[in-house]
Amino acid sequence: MDKRGILGKFPDATSSLVVCEGQQIDPMTPGSINSADDERNPPELGLLDREIKPVKNGRVLLIPASDETAGHGTPTQARFWKKELGELLESAPRRAK
Repeated sequence: MDKRGILGKFPDATSSLVVCEGQQIDPMTPGSINSADDERNPPELGLLDREIKPVKNGRVLLIPASDETAGHGTPTQARFWKKELGELLESAPRRAK
């Protein structure tokens, strides 16, 4: 991997669907979701924070660990990120009719 990292060839999140260490960065939402108790991609490694930097307007949503989270499986449960998705959709530009 070169110094730009895995996302170096995708500087704009709308350009492609990218898989970064098991987490998907969706082209419609420039970011990634992870859980603080993720046993496969622990946030302490800083992988997502590092790899999201080249993504235009990219961000990482880190879900705090709790009795309700399920480690690596937490991002599959919309209840943990539906509020943020709603905010993103509300702020998205609208097409002119």
